[in-house]
Amino acid sequence: MKAKGYALGLALALSLPWFAYAEDPAPGQANITIALKYWVEFAKQGNAAAQYGLGYSLANGDGVEQDDAQAVAWYRKSAEQDNSQGQYALAYLYYHGDGVAKDYGQAAKLFRKAAGQRDARAEYGLGYLYYNGYGVPKDAGIAADWFNKAAAKGLQEAQHGLSYMEANGEGPIKDLGPLGEGRTTGKDTGETPGWVVFQLLMALLP
Repeated sequence: MKAKGYALGLALALSLPWFAYAEDPAPGQANITIALKYWVEFAKQGNAAAQYGLGYSLANGDGVEQDDAQAVAWYRKSAEQDNSQGQYALAYLYYHGDGVAKDYGQAAKLFRKAAGQRDARAEYGLGYLYYNGYGVPKDAGIAADWFNKAAAKGLQEAQHGLSYMEANGEGPIKDLGPLGEGRTTGKDTGETPGWVVFQLLMALLP
C-alpha cells in the first residue's frame, strides 16, 4: 500500500503501521481499469469485499484520484457488513484522521469488531491502543493479551511488541513456544533482528 503504507513511531518504539492483507486488491497497472470496473459494479450491489476493494483503490489512488473521504465511505459500507478488512481499514483511517476526523474511540471500536473475527492485524491495533491509552484506558496487561493473540497467529509486529514489553518488564507475557523463538528479551546484546527493528522504530520518533 502506497499512501497508507507508512509507519509512525508514535510511542516508545511501538507503531501502528498499515498491514497489507495477502488478498489485498493490487492488480498490475494494465488490470487496474478492469478491476475498478468490477469493484464499482459489485460494490454498488452491496458486495462487502468489493466495497473494501474500491475503498482500497481510493485510499491509494490506484486507477482513480486518491480520495480518503471516499475511501472512508466505502470502507464504512464494508465494515457495516462485518467485513473484518473493512473494519480494520476504517479503524486505521480513524486513528490517523485521514478522510475523517481523528477519533481514537471509533478506531478502538472498529479494531475490536475485527479482532472479534480473529483478525491478527486488528488484535495488534487494539493492543497498541491499550498500550498507549488511545481511546481506551491505558493498560499494559490488556495490551499484552491482545499482542499475544496476534503473535500466536504469527504477526511479527506483535511478537516485537511483546519483546519490547518484556524488556521493560511490562504486562504478563505468555510463552508462545516455537512462535516466540524470533522474539527478543531484555538480555539481548542488540544483535538480534527483533532488537534491530525496535532501534529502527525508535529512530522514527519525532
